[in-house]
Amino acid sequence: MRKQTFVLFFFALLISNSISAQNATLRNDTIYADADTPSISTKVSMEIDPSLFPNKQGSIFFCDTPRAMIMPMVIRANFDSLNQERLVAETATELNLAIEKSGRIQKKGKDIYFISGYTKDKERSIVLEVYFIKYDLHRTIMITGFYDKVAKKKYKKQIQRAALTATIEQKHYQQ
Repeated sequence: MRKQTFVLFFFALLISNSISAQNATLRNDTIYADADTPSISTKVSMEIDPSLFPNKQGSIFFCDTPRAMIMPMVIRANFDSLNQERLVAETATELNLAIEKSGRIQKKGKDIYFISGYTKDKERSIVLEVYFIKYDLHRTIMITGFYDKVAKKKYKKQIQRAALTATIEQKHYQQ
């Protein structure tokens, strides 16, 4: 699990030069991450079914059997400026992913770009899904999830729900 988490995190770093989801702590399925500006905090929340993802480590939700994970991040990048062809190519190369689908959709009032495909982990076939959700001119929410292919029916909907319900809120601190 740690190797895949590291690879997915490294992949996320390749996508953007500046990721603002640093020093995250978890509070009731809501991620609070300190932004680059000390007086502002970025809150990413999404709906997670705790029966499917009973374990939490920082901002990562996971299940050991079957193997599944969801990792939210905030990218300091304008959604409309993301190069979709480059994202597909980098995802395929960095994660040895056979891309099944990719595209741009609008659902529940959200503009979303997604990549979905298969890779191998030892002898298991793993499904990887990455969702980029437009938030504002300077930030994009990225939800990365993977699960064993045999559990696709169960986990695919949960990762999509996390993407569709992901939101960012600003919180100001007094110093």
